Amino acid sequence: MTGLPAWKRGQPGQVGNEAALTVVTSAGVRLVTYLFETQYPRHFQHWCGFPAGWRVIRVCHFLISMSKKDTPMAKLPGLYEREGVFQLRVMVPADLRAHYGGRTKLVESLGTTDRATANRTGTARRALRLAEFDDMRELATPKRVESISPELGKVLAQRIAARVLGVDDTLRGSADSARLLLASLRPFRASKLHIGPLPSVEEPDGARSLSDPLAGLDDGLTSDLAAVNADMAAHSATQMSAQRIGDMLPLAKAEALDLGLEFDERAPGAVAALRECLRAYRRARQDITKRDQGEPIETQVAPQRAEALKTAPTKLRDVLPQWTASRARKPATVKAAQKALALYEAAIGDPPIASLTRPQGVDMRASLLAGGVSAKTARDRFDFIKGFLNFAALELELIPKNPWTGLRIEYTTTNPRKPWTTESLGALFSRPLFTAYAVPSAWGAGADAAYWMPLLALYSGARVSELAQLRTIDVETVDGVPMLRITNEEASGNVLKTDAARRTTPIHSELIRLGFLEYVEALRQAGAARLWPALPLLKGKPGNYFSSWFNTTQREAPEGARKLPDFHSFRHTVRSKLASAKVSEPMMNVLVGHEIGGSEGARTYTHRTPADLQEAVEAIAYPGVELRRVYRAPSKVGARVRKGSPR
Repeated sequence: MTGLPAWKRGQPGQVGNEAALTVVTSAGVRLVTYLFETQYPRHFQHWCGFPAGWRVIRVCHFLISMSKKDTPMAKLPGLYEREGVFQLRVMVPADLRAHYGGRTKLVESLGTTDRATANRTGTARRALRLAEFDDMRELATPKRVESISPELGKVLAQRIAARVLGVDDTLRGSADSARLLLASLRPFRASKLHIGPLPSVEEPDGARSLSDPLAGLDDGLTSDLAAVNADMAAHSATQMSAQRIGDMLPLAKAEALDLGLEFDERAPGAVAALRECLRAYRRARQDITKRDQGEPIETQVAPQRAEALKTAPTKLRDVLPQWTASRARKPATVKAAQKALALYEAAIGDPPIASLTRPQGVDMRASLLAGGVSAKTARDRFDFIKGFLNFAALELELIPKNPWTGLRIEYTTTNPRKPWTTESLGALFSRPLFTAYAVPSAWGAGADAAYWMPLLALYSGARVSELAQLRTIDVETVDGVPMLRITNEEASGNVLKTDAARRTTPIHSELIRLGFLEYVEALRQAGAARLWPALPLLKGKPGNYFSSWFNTTQREAPEGARKLPDFHSFRHTVRSKLASAKVSEPMMNVLVGHEIGGSEGARTYTHRTPADLQEAVEAIAYPGVELRRVYRAPSKVGARVRKGSPR
């Protein structure tokens, strides 16, 4: 290992009895760096394709609080004393015990009688063991590669070349290793040599090297090793000229497995990758013969797992977790995205996104349109897939561009929402709910919410979910104007459709006349937090239950008349009223929670006072619609569950 100082016991920076580098980062906190040698079980090394004699050096960093002597330390799991010396016991997970010869636990001495030192050293040792378990699981369950990209083929080839040259470095640096290798090859004739992993050569347990590590190889060993290298180079030349790429398969599989990948020779691109590996192997053998002639040939650093995974083909499903975490998304949105992804996989066959073509996008579009759903639903699902591809191209840079850009599904609204007219509003407000405050007992109606939410929607244009999750503190007075605060701040737990939906809008004077502020004050006096205590809320779609109740029970019309508009039509009606009153487009967007157009400066710095907003809201009027004041007090149904309801 280069670039790191050799820290020994007793030197500055020592922690306990272990070699470590310590840096005090802040008062009472150390950043401790340990160097550990990990030795995997021999049969596991062989199974994973590790060359014999390999050692893994881990650099582990820990933040350790420097507790005062009189501060008791929390007991480290598995830490115990035996004859005064602290030991560490780490339980082996059941799924990995076979790799440890069936052992259920690993026990090691920490070599100290001091509990504080044992805690620090044991914490590091335990973390190392847990990381070792994670590594074993990754190697034991390699990721299947559906197709071998040219980039991945180059990574495997580079690793094979580095492995071959690295073994040669080991042999030239250790006379004992060279003697053992030559002894193991004596039974074989040069004509029987084949390309593949070098024989495992391990010193017997307890053997000690008698050679001088500074002396190098003697002339006899050097000559014998050069002869073997010449035979191997000649054989690789034969394999290269005959293009026997199948001989490279064991090496390619071993290197892929070392990267946590499964190399399938039947996968697209595998043949090209094996050819690349054979070329790299041949060049490495040539380089070794040059070393025999005294040429200073360097061993290149092999690409590691992180670099290899970048070259491995990525499926669209691999993008989903990062897309989901890239911003706050509602559970319903994630569920819809997963549905679209499942339809994509069924229609296209889930190829690597780097191989996606535009004709496949055309096929996907046709599949969605033939799926028996509306054109709007098909468009929404298609847009999800295009959104994933945009994210893969622009955010993750997995592909140079979205191959489906410009493809779209056009649709026209076949059943546009009807606005609320004077007649339909008259039919709605002539019911006992609005003439006698006869609130329903239906679960989804929310008691008092059944009366107030339609009225609030009629005079504000707010969405049903925005109204359903209102709290009593969301009704406030700003500069003398009663306001309704629609927010998704963290403390509220509320969800909004867009960032633009977050707003504060004046409460219409007609609502005040009908007693809305008195209703809010009565709830506050009763200690209620929510504005509609009896209304159940669906997580992610808080207005779902109320919307279902309203649209199934309150849209009934007199015989022969058309069905009344749905709840969302209140929003469209309000916008139409504002437009008829000549309220400006930006002001309308502010009031109803739509994105404000124009420049960034216009969106960010244009301030509208409560008085300005109130003037615009008061433009909402419904001539010919008569509403009597019938509210007296919150209903008993609401009072019984006033302090909460299921979300």
